[in-house]
Amino acid sequence: MQLPLITTKGHKVRFSALHDLSIMFTLLKREMETMLTEKQCMQIEHELTTDIEPRKLAAYLSLHMGLTISEIVPLKVSDVDFIQGTLQITQSLSLQKNKCFQIIPAEKVRILQMPNHVINLFRENRHLFSSGDCYLLSGTTQSASPYVMQNLLTSIGRKCNIKAEPVTSSKLREAFIRRGLEQHVDVYTLCYYSGTRNFRDMQKRYEKYMTPNPAALNALNQFTESYEKPASQKPECKRMNLLILGAGSQGQVVKETAEAIGIFEKIAFLDDNPNNPLAIDTCINLKKYVAQFPIAFVSFGNAELREKYINALENAGYILPTLIHPMATLSTSCHVGEATIVEAKSIIGANAVVHRGCIISSASVIDVNAVVSEYSHIDCSATVAKSMTVPSHTKVPSGTVFRNE
Repeated sequence: MQLPLITTKGHKVRFSALHDLSIMFTLLKREMETMLTEKQCMQIEHELTTDIEPRKLAAYLSLHMGLTISEIVPLKVSDVDFIQGTLQITQSLSLQKNKCFQIIPAEKVRILQMPNHVINLFRENRHLFSSGDCYLLSGTTQSASPYVMQNLLTSIGRKCNIKAEPVTSSKLREAFIRRGLEQHVDVYTLCYYSGTRNFRDMQKRYEKYMTPNPAALNALNQFTESYEKPASQKPECKRMNLLILGAGSQGQVVKETAEAIGIFEKIAFLDDNPNNPLAIDTCINLKKYVAQFPIAFVSFGNAELREKYINALENAGYILPTLIHPMATLSTSCHVGEATIVEAKSIIGANAVVHRGCIISSASVIDVNAVVSEYSHIDCSATVAKSMTVPSHTKVPSGTVFRNE
C-alpha cells in the first residue's frame, strides 16, 4: 500500500504507517471540551525550555504565538528575522485527496512580531540550526512530518501526568488564546496571530474568557463639548548613567568602550576593594544605586564572579546592556547576548552566537557559525574556529585558536 508523503520542493517524508496518519489527523481536528489548565501549561513550558531541541522551539510557537501545526511544519530559520524579532508566515501544510501532505502558499502572508521572550529563546538557540535553509521542526534541510511534533507533545503529556486530554499543538494554541483574553489582549490581535478568520468561532469557543470593559467607554468623553484636555505631562526618563562593577584593568576597558559608544551621561565604578580610589562604593551595596545608575555592567575577569554579580544586578532591577565598541566588526546575522562586551577590532562572523556575560577582547575573532557559551572569555587576538563551540565559563588564552577536540 502506498504510504502518505509530505512533499515540499522535491523533499518527501513518508509516514511509518497509515495508522499513524489517522491518529495524528484525529488529534489535530478533534474539538476538546476542556482546555489545559494554567498549571499544566507551566509544566509544559518547563519541558519545552529544558534541554531545548528544534521540536521544542517549534512547539513554543504554538504555546506563545498561537501558530497551528500546519503553519509550523513549513517554517524555516530564514522566516525568522533575528534582528527585527519578526516571524513570517508564507506557507501552509495541506492534506491532499491522495492522502499526501503538501506545503502550499499561505492564503495570506502574515508578519508577526515575536514576543520578547520568544525571540530571545530563538536567539539563544540559533546554534541548533546550521543555516537559514533548516526547517524549525526538523533542525535540518529536510522537512519533517507533523507527527514528529505530536510525538514530542505526547511524551511531555505523559511525563507531566496530563491524562484527561492528549497534549496537541491545538491545545497549546487554545492556551495562547485563553491567556490573551484573560490579559485583555484585543480579539483582533489574537485572531491575527492564531490565523483565526471567523470571529464568531472564537467567540463561541472562548466566550467565558471574554469580559466587557465598561471603563474603556470613558475614553469617548473627549468627543463631548464639555471635555477638557488634561495638561500633558512629560514622562520621566531614566538617566543614561552606567555603573561598572569592578574598577580593575578590565573595568577600564569597559569604561573606554562605553565612552566610545557615546550614549552614557555618567559612568561610575563599584569595587570589592573599599580602598580603590575609582570606586564610589563596594559591590555589596549595588542595590543602593539602581535609581541613579539604572544601567550596570560587570567587568570581572573571573567567570564565576561575573555570573554571580550579573544575576545580582538583574534581580536588583538593573538594565544589563550589550556593549559593542564602534571599531568592532559584527555580521548582521550574528547574535550577541546581554551583559557581554565586544571590544575594539574584534570580529564576529556570520551566524555566530555569543551568549550572556561574555568578554570578547580586542582583535579576537569568532568565526562563522561558532558559538561562545555563557560567561566565557575570548582573550586578545584569540580565534574561535568555524562552527566550534566554546563551553560556558571557558577562557580562550590570548593568541590561541580554539577548536573542539
